[in-house]
Amino acid sequence: MNNNYNIRLVVEPDMPKIQILAVETFFESFNDGAKSEDIQLYLQNEMSYQNLISEFNAKESSFIVIEDDKTKVLIGYMKINMISSYWGIHESNNNLLEIERIYILSDYQSHGLGLKLIEFAKKFAKLQNINTMVLSVYDKNKRGLSFYEKNGFKVVTEHNFLLGKDNRNCLVMECNI
Repeated sequence: MNNNYNIRLVVEPDMPKIQILAVETFFESFNDGAKSEDIQLYLQNEMSYQNLISEFNAKESSFIVIEDDKTKVLIGYMKINMISSYWGIHESNNNLLEIERIYILSDYQSHGLGLKLIEFAKKFAKLQNINTMVLSVYDKNKRGLSFYEKNGFKVVTEHNFLLGKDNRNCLVMECNI
């Protein structure tokens, strides 16, 4: 496996590849224990090209991609949002950075790439004078929960997440930068 990766902001011509990557990584992440019809319903609504383009064009949001330097294959992405409140956490002037999505293809996991995306998000936040990052993680995603805790995130509350028709419990995590 190549050790040279490039992390950069997504540009609009990347979006067809981001949509494919979003569907593939979401499916990899949720195919254990979730009903296929719930995954399909979610993917059709949330990961459609039209929805992703709408998110891409939102001024408070940014997509970041990690690609193989040599092959230019997209192997992971992150979506971040500059917001002022998140499940009971409030800051003024869009002073929170939400990591809404962070996904890496399974073949590339456990190689420090998630950490590289988190570090990118922290630098991005600092440049925007944001001192707090927030995210949600499915409470049964022990690997994700452990990863976030190792990187300074702490559980502060919880909320429900609708995956298709399946109501799941998610933990809200916060990290001061």
